[in-house]
Amino acid sequence: MGAELFTVERPGGAPGVISTMACPPGDAALAGELALLRLTGVDVVLSLLMPEEELLLGVAEEERLAEESGLVFLRLPAPDMSVPDRAAGAAMAAALAGRLRAGEHVVVHCRAGIGRSSVAAALTLCALGLTPDEAVAAISRARGFTVPETPDQRAFVDAVAALL
Repeated sequence: MGAELFTVERPGGAPGVISTMACPPGDAALAGELALLRLTGVDVVLSLLMPEEELLLGVAEEERLAEESGLVFLRLPAPDMSVPDRAAGAAMAAALAGRLRAGEHVVVHCRAGIGRSSVAAALTLCALGLTPDEAVAAISRARGFTVPETPDQRAFVDAVAALL
């Protein structure tokens, strides 16, 4: 147990922390994994999984189990290798930026924690005042390699950041 978190501390000068991670282990391991996230100081979990992925990965009960662990659970579904809805992505980034300003620790996950989660995290950093290049660089440094996964995802960060 104990999924690896890829963390950006004090993003944009905010007192909070934003991390990306792969989907937590599902089925019988899920409740313990979410409880461990809470015990390590995580406040909010954002999932970008589609409903069919949740079933496949054994995390269909993630919202309920997260809330039982004391976590705020948010959902912004986007197809694998793709991006969320623009307006919803911008709204979520603004909301998460508010949580980071309040000093909370936000964790964002998709399936592998590389593409969709990096998009959402980068947009959140943009909502805190970073440029898209700065935001993507910060997430890439935390992850240890260049993210997000596709050129379309990177273009989406640029386009939506202009709306924030």
